[in-house]
Amino acid sequence: MGYILAALFGGFFLFNSLATPKRASHAVESALRKKFPGAQVRADLQGKRGRDVLNGRFQSARVEISSFTFGQGLQLQVVPSAPNLGRIGHFELALRDFRWHDFHVAQAQMSLDNLLLDWKALRKNSQLKLVASNDPAEPRTQGRLRLVLGQDALQSWVSAKYPELQNIRVALASDRSIRVQGTRALMGAALPFEVSGRLELRGGRVLGVQNPVVSTGGVLLAGPMAAAFTKNLSTLYEIDPQGTWPLAVSNTSLNVQSQGGTPSLVLEAAIALKPARTEP
Repeated sequence: MGYILAALFGGFFLFNSLATPKRASHAVESALRKKFPGAQVRADLQGKRGRDVLNGRFQSARVEISSFTFGQGLQLQVVPSAPNLGRIGHFELALRDFRWHDFHVAQAQMSLDNLLLDWKALRKNSQLKLVASNDPAEPRTQGRLRLVLGQDALQSWVSAKYPELQNIRVALASDRSIRVQGTRALMGAALPFEVSGRLELRGGRVLGVQNPVVSTGGVLLAGPMAAAFTKNLSTLYEIDPQGTWPLAVSNTSLNVQSQGGTPSLVLEAAIALKPARTEP
């Protein structure tokens, strides 16, 4: 999620002398529409007019974007301090109906309290630097993350894991059980198969299928034949596998909710800005 913040904030404060929160909100919307053509965008910044706006200080900021495709955006940096500190008391980001790494995501919501940034670097050099202050008197930047993934996103993940399989269909149930059906070419014939199991979040980081069972034509498979279908299901997605995200993720939970009769996977977590890395 780090580069999501970077892409948004890259256009967030690139305005000059807009001394009211309302005008700043309009500038944010304009910048984001240029970054995400065709997207629906709404921004609402609250705070005092005048000097606070010019110095990047806002009581709250909420950004909503829907129907778009996410790219890499700008590079996000985390620093321990800044000579000119911008501050947002409470930041909310609400994304809907977007594509991320070729996968469709129904909803993503993130909130952060006490978001600090290097205002001078952003205004003068278009560099986004979040500040992870080492001052014990400074409240830590932290909040919540919520992702909602439909069956189509899970189907895309499974298809990416198994390019040799065809006609893949994924069904999700309220108890987090999952069923994957499809065909696999074998000696010139399309062999039907079904894999069933239960989604789990191992160690709060790794999304996968627990204890998968494979069958074909109503016959259970075991050993190497079953492994050919299940080997990649143990890790469908891993949160921050290289530890490079600027946000630490903890206290994750995994549930299934129904929207309009269609089940969706819901991942929720606590997030906090990691301390800035110090140069050796």
